[in-house]
Amino acid sequence: MKIHKIDSLQELLAFVKDTNSENNYWFRGHADSNYILNPSAYRNLYVIADQFDRPVEPRKLKEFNNRGDKILLLHKIYLASFLKELNKNNITYDTSLNIVDLYCLAQHYGVWTPMMDWTTDFSVALFFACDGRKKDSDCSVFLLEPKRWNEMASGCKKIFTSDEIIKISNLIPLAIYGKKYDKRMCRQSGNFMVHGNLVWPLEHYNVDEETLIKIIIPSKVADELEVYMKCFGITHDSIYVDEDEKDEISKSLKEFNERKLKELLEKCKNKWEMTPKEDRGISRHLL
Repeated sequence: MKIHKIDSLQELLAFVKDTNSENNYWFRGHADSNYILNPSAYRNLYVIADQFDRPVEPRKLKEFNNRGDKILLLHKIYLASFLKELNKNNITYDTSLNIVDLYCLAQHYGVWTPMMDWTTDFSVALFFACDGRKKDSDCSVFLLEPKRWNEMASGCKKIFTSDEIIKISNLIPLAIYGKKYDKRMCRQSGNFMVHGNLVWPLEHYNVDEETLIKIIIPSKVADELEVYMKCFGITHDSIYVDEDEKDEISKSLKEFNERKLKELLEKCKNKWEMTPKEDRGISRHLL
């Protein structure tokens, strides 16, 4: 990954203009310049077994490696609970969507998923780089060349559709087009990286400097950027369009999801405690 720190708003715009002259990059903004590129469902992970499926005392994942440890992943439960609440509250959505598109929909309403949303609209990425930024802190914008990434990951230099990705057993993330069946997804020009069974962040992969680029925006430049964004009408209301009941459903489920995580971790711990010491796995992840 290439890291580029800019010193002015003019330099930021010039860098993106030169880099994206062929309009082949996607963008993603973060209010914290130290943010790692992992989807929401992969940001709070626990190791529950070693590479031989022997139980270990659950430990929060603090490092990314290739030892094959088993991770507790709950995104299927998160999606199921979201859809259940939508149906319970008679909130309509396209029930013909495939599983990938359902994850895309849920992602745009704050559900923890294995999807990471990207945009073809640089102004949207700049909004998220500024939104929620702490005073005097740097922010960042990432640039991803999706076709180059997919060529590295799958051998196919193309951006997949959601229908195509279902047929692919992807270990590492792959880029897909997001269907624009929702007003918010249309406004945010959303596309996605579908993260697979490997939970490494994008920065962990060995890709060339033209595939993934991180631009660090110093706080003084971010301050100036926020003024321009407001003047241009790029605000929370314009980005999120109409907040609706799906937002409230997602927010209400966060407490449920946290309880479910604790519950399953307790079950994993009990399984480890009931396992004879000689049959336990090797715990290498320390809190």
